[in-house]
Amino acid sequence: MRTYEIDHRFYLALDRSDVPGIEAVLRELTSPKVGKVRNVEQAFGFTEKLIATQAVIDANIAWRHGFEVQIDTWWIPQKWLPIAP
Repeated sequence: MRTYEIDHRFYLALDRSDVPGIEAVLRELTSPKVGKVRNVEQAFGFTEKLIATQAVIDANIAWRHGFEVQIDTWWIPQKWLPIAP
């Protein structure tokens, strides 16, 4: 469960409308330490070297809820983020 603690922190930050907290979690998801574990999970085999799939999903969830998070990493394509609530 420790591996997925970061997901719980994302949803807590989302619930609290804590944009800096959401961005911190997304930066952690795309960090070398966490990314090398999370991007190699079985479900993400096709994208593991291209994007941080879970981080992209979480960033889109944030945008869907009206939080325009900005993350400066190539793991999250910025053109994929704008989604209207």
